Amino acid sequence: YDIGLDIPAEPLFRSGRSYGIRVSEKNFPELYAYVKEFTRLLGLKKEPEVYIQSTGRVNAFACWVPGKYYVQINAEVLDLAYMEHKDIETVAFIMAHEFGHVYFHHVHMLYKIWTTFVGFVPVIGSSLILPLYSRSKEYSADRVAQALMSGSKEDGMMLLSAGRHLYKYSDIHDY
Repeated sequence: YDIGLDIPAEPLFRSGRSYGIRVSEKNFPELYAYVKEFTRLLGLKKEPEVYIQSTGRVNAFACWVPGKYYVQINAEVLDLAYMEHKDIETVAFIMAHEFGHVYFHHVHMLYKIWTTFVGFVPVIGSSLILPLYSRSKEYSADRVAQALMSGSKEDGMMLLSAGRHLYKYSDIHDY
């Protein structure tokens, strides 16, 4: 629907179904500086496109379409961490986690095919291997985020774990 804004929306996932505001030098320049830095530090050949989109959920994710990686940060993450607490590092940490998935190609088609195949292995596939594999992907993406954001707070982990109201009051080291 038209809300009267003259902002061109770029299609996320090239489908036309989902639209977000692309993080760039003009839109969210503080975050775009992190995009450029993370791309350089990880040695990525192409800069993933990062979008902000409102979904009603505190979340972020990475995805892949042939030839391009995308990262979406839900607007609710920015609303809570940045708008309420002026904490851009928490948003950057969450984005760094998603860059970890890009770095390890966790969202690439070959990984999806492999996990689909393993899911069909009776008993151990879906109940043992896939949960362990999923958890290991998350831990490795967390480690990338910790390396990229060394010396900064790790409130991003707490925001996603403890939730919007409690994350500022939780102890990351105890967690």
